[in-house]
This record gives sequence, structure tokens and C-alpha cells, in this order.
Amino acid sequence: MPASLQTAIDAEVDRQPAAALRSAAAALSERYAGHQASVVADDVAHAAYLATRAPATYAATAATLRMVPPTIRTGLHSLLDLGAGPGTATWAAHAECPALTSVTQVDRSRPLLALGQRLASSSGLAATLQITQR
Repeated sequence: MPASLQTAIDAEVDRQPAAALRSAAAALSERYAGHQASVVADDVAHAAYLATRAPATYAATAATLRMVPPTIRTGLHSLLDLGAGPGTATWAAHAECPALTSVTQVDRSRPLLALGQRLASSSGLAATLQITQR
């Protein structure tokens, strides 16, 4: 995960009370373990997601993209990120697809998309990639 993204995530996480963050992270993990739909409903839950799930999502997406033949991956200019959440897959694609210039992020959660926009802005990603959210 790029240092600029980790710094932006740390800033979001640090805004939340530690006890509430631990509780939200535990609830999120229980839902994932029980194969239940995740509910990322408030700022504490968003921060818990960033702290617990985003690193694994980033790593899995980056690893998957590295399996795409370089001739295809290096020619990718745009991406549709469905279920984008805070844009974790967008970050991985930006790192693995050097020609990527635009991303359309779609998610049912406006607050998660807004969080992704904050992360992109505070980390500098928004300056290098055109991001449209729907």
C-alpha cells in the first residue's frame, strides 16, 4: 500500500475513539466471518473498515492485477470500480496500471464514496487520476 494512502488512512482512523474503533472492527470481522453483508454505516465503522479490511482488499486487488498480462495491464487507461467503497481497488489499479488516467467509482454508500474522495484528495491521488463517482 502506498505510504500516502496509509498516511491518509491513519489520519481517518486517528479521529475515532479507540474503544469505539475496536468495537466496530470486531463487529465488522464478525459479519465477514458469518458471510453477512457488511454494514459500514458511520464514521467509526468507516475507520474500522479502513484499518481492518482495506489493506487486505488492496493487496488482493494488486495481486490479481499483477496476474493480468503486462501488455494488457500497462495499456489500461480507464477503470470502472463497482462497489468502490472508499476506493481501495482504485488505489491498487493506480499502482499496477501505469497508464490509468480515469476511474469511475460506483457504490451505494455515498458516505463511503465521500471518504474515498477525502483519501484521494489528502494523499495526492486526485491530482494524478480523474475520479468520477456515481
